[in-house]
Amino acid sequence: MPSPLCAAIATAWISDGVAERLLAGGRAETAARQALARQILPAARGEPEAIHLWLDLPVHWPAERVRAAAQARGLSLVGAEAFAVTPDVPPGLRLSLGGTARRARLEDALRSLAALLAEEPAGRLVV
Repeated sequence: MPSPLCAAIATAWISDGVAERLLAGGRAETAARQALARQILPAARGEPEAIHLWLDLPVHWPAERVRAAAQARGLSLVGAEAFAVTPDVPPGLRLSLGGTARRARLEDALRSLAALLAEEPAGRLVV
């Protein structure tokens, strides 16, 4: 049960339209972040109003190596295995577009990830 104060605030926001404006603002920000992510990582996929995207990894980039390389660049990534219900999961990443309050910081992180994925993994042997 919500506290009476929280219930009163929610009721007032619904009645005077504040809740609707907050929702519209959140949707607009999500759409802008989605557009940004799809521009930088065109292979990313997901629902247009979702705050998360899915990115399949190239076959030459195992998920564990991507996470380690990304962590060295200050990025925190979650691989497909964290969401899998079976052991044989294709390599991929779930990208959160809402992890940072500033859109510029999100853009920097997405560009850093795109640059990382364009590189050859460290320690890869070519025979």
